Amino acid sequence: MPPRALEEEQQLSLLESDNDASVNRLFGQISALRGVTIDIHDEMNRQDSLLSSIGSGIESNLTQVKQSFNRMKAVVTAPNNRSFFLAVFLLTIVFLFAIGLMISKATSSSKS
Repeated sequence: MPPRALEEEQQLSLLESDNDASVNRLFGQISALRGVTIDIHDEMNRQDSLLSSIGSGIESNLTQVKQSFNRMKAVVTAPNNRSFFLAVFLLTIVFLFAIGLMISKATSSSKS
């Protein structure tokens, strides 16, 4: 084999090994990317399931709140219960006012 042909053969062999190394690196990067996309897909499925269960829980709680509000409204608007709830409301206001006075006296006496 002439020296020129041998040199070309060596260059081709070197280029082929460089190409093989590049292909192997590319394959490794593609495999890593595939793994990441699979992880993202799995996480999205978990998040979707979680959000669905949260949505169902919120809807259930909203229904319960609406039912409780309707029952409370029926009790409060009944003519024989209005005076009772008005008295309870006024007593609560007086109680909160008295507590506020006691707290303000306690803080002002501790500062002196």
